[in-house]
Amino acid sequence: MIFLVYRCSPASTVICINEEFSKYAWTTRAQLELLDLNELTRTTLKSAGFLGPATDSTQIHSAIDAFIHAYNTGDLESLLSLYAQDLVKLSQGSAPESKADTAARLLAFFAANTGALVVHNDEVMISGDFAFTRGTLKITVVPRSSKGEPQVIGRRFLKVWRKDSGRWKVTRTMDSEL
Repeated sequence: MIFLVYRCSPASTVICINEEFSKYAWTTRAQLELLDLNELTRTTLKSAGFLGPATDSTQIHSAIDAFIHAYNTGDLESLLSLYAQDLVKLSQGSAPESKADTAARLLAFFAANTGALVVHNDEVMISGDFAFTRGTLKITVVPRSSKGEPQVIGRRFLKVWRKDSGRWKVTRTMDSEL
């Protein structure tokens, strides 16, 4: 058995598998637990944090991956589920946003555009039920209408996460131009 494990933020939702792979499967963490894996594979996946109890770090990275996927597919409901109810979003040059404000802005954005989000985390720090992530992101915005050219936006960000009922959610976020 050969397995490849990737944690990545693709620039596109189109992924091509090389011809050399005769069989492959995309799995969730829960599905991975159910596979008939040999002991060496199981040990390797445990050491990488893919099997066994999820660590806080693994949970936050999974939430970031889910955020990227939701953004890139325009899944507003999944995107909003990663924000805490008391969200405060501060973006350079804009008024502070609540979760409801962010939902309204994203609804309008996804109606008019598609977005391809790529995130690079420079730092993930966890302390108890709080954590922060810091890094850069790039969004390629493509208007749904034929009017307008694609635009690339680069931002620097800081997100504060809080663990609520076992789930990590963003409670505060700030971003500025690169």
